[in-house]
Amino acid sequence: MIGVITGVLFIVGGSVEQLEQNFRTNVALNGAIIGMMIFAIIKAFFGNYKLWRTAKFMGDIDALAERGDASEQEVTDLVEGLENRGELLNIKNMANAIENIAEFGCLNFSDRDAMLIKSKFGYRVRNERGAVDFISGILVMMGLLGTFLGLLKTIDAVGAALGSMGSLGSGEAGEDAMGGFITSLAAPLQGMGLAFSSSLFGL
Repeated sequence: MIGVITGVLFIVGGSVEQLEQNFRTNVALNGAIIGMMIFAIIKAFFGNYKLWRTAKFMGDIDALAERGDASEQEVTDLVEGLENRGELLNIKNMANAIENIAEFGCLNFSDRDAMLIKSKFGYRVRNERGAVDFISGILVMMGLLGTFLGLLKTIDAVGAALGSMGSLGSGEAGEDAMGGFITSLAAPLQGMGLAFSSSLFGL
């Protein structure tokens, strides 16, 4: 994940001026997209951190079980650690298995306990990942929203520009009207800028 983020930042750093121009086409929508993207990145890193912390907690349990001479205090500390260090495994069955270390020297849980622990752990991991996937879908949807808003703006502006062509005359009046027509083409281009910039940031 760090490698991907570094690569994206490297690309962004090489085209800051262009991205800034694209961002200004619709500050509100593009700002919301970037804000949600940053939130999703933070949530993804935090989810991986929780997985790492849970894996380290399981390593501590394995180390204590392999010793075979765990004290009551060490077992109590591990049970209490389920609430903050191993929250992804924090269910009664896991607490009971840890308490068995003091008596049996190992976790000593049944197949039913193992199934429940695995099921609860998988459910919590899927919830963490699902939230990030949902935000990713929202980002693409917001990019498409900007695309359609920009295309609608383009269509309206093109219609208005074509409508002004009927007033074209000859001579100096015709030149003024043609200049106005050329100027009116700027609005469709702005609409296309909105469409493509929102899609860019969304994707």
